[in-house]
Amino acid sequence: MSTPCIDDHQLDPADDHERGELKEESAKIVLKALYVARRNRTDLLWAVNSLARLVTKWSVNCDKRLHRLICYMHFTVDMQMECW
Repeated sequence: MSTPCIDDHQLDPADDHERGELKEESAKIVLKALYVARRNRTDLLWAVNSLARLVTKWSVNCDKRLHRLICYMHFTVDMQMECW
């Protein structure tokens, strides 16, 4: 994965009206990702914040976006912010 986001044109607009599988768990997952992003992964902030705005209207496309974000986090686990 090169980015944590999926382009909107890659998603089916009809899936925005269907309820996603992870609707019940989405708030927990997104807030855990937000904690990680705030602490030392600023590259994730935009993707996590865009998902956090959609927690109340979770759809199938949100499931796809969250899957992409978690895959990106998994494959870039060695990345972290360093300052001195």
